[in-house]
Amino acid sequence: MFAALYAGHQLGDHVVQSNAVAAAKSVPDSEQLAAGMSPWTGWGACLRHVVGYTVTQAAALAVVCVAVPLELISMATALMVSASTHAVIDRRWIVRQLIHIKKCHDWSEAPYLIDQSLHVGAMLIAVVLAVVVSDVVGLATVAVGTGILVGAALTTEHRIAQARTRATDSIPFRVRVNGLLSTLWGAVTIGDSVVECHLPEQVEVGPAEHEPFPEFDLAYGALDSA
Repeated sequence: MFAALYAGHQLGDHVVQSNAVAAAKSVPDSEQLAAGMSPWTGWGACLRHVVGYTVTQAAALAVVCVAVPLELISMATALMVSASTHAVIDRRWIVRQLIHIKKCHDWSEAPYLIDQSLHVGAMLIAVVLAVVVSDVVGLATVAVGTGILVGAALTTEHRIAQARTRATDSIPFRVRVNGLLSTLWGAVTIGDSVVECHLPEQVEVGPAEHEPFPEFDLAYGALDSA
């Protein structure tokens, strides 16, 4: 069963998943949150990915059943756990938090490898539960548990977004006004003359330890295919 789930994971996560879904499933980023976008915007794309992913894993389990018959309740349990955990992990805030805790921002492969490692660990849990659960009552219990997991993830995302907004709004008004005046003065005044100055459209900055919730300021291109 684990071999089937793993094969289905590889195909569903890298072959079946479209590029558009991969880019949209973890929206919003920090800038979009600051602009007022709902923290749950990307869940639609994430669920579309999970549907295709789960169908692929189910097909892999069906292939295994040709040689090794598996119990229907066991397969349903494994698929529910795999699907729900995959959705939560693919929202990427857990990966970002782990990278922040591990302080491995300079490890370019960290986002993808941590993401994939979490999926493999979740599939192991799914298989263990599949062996333990043997009746409808157990299956219903697992279904409730997966629902609670997704609900907790939605709540956490909402709280993170609120905390990010409060942190931005807490910047003292005097500091913001002084910063704006300094920027305008430096942009248009040089010596005794006024000249035309062009500010760069984009300024690249590295991660700062003192910033609140720096996990929202990370850009993880490597995760687009995960």
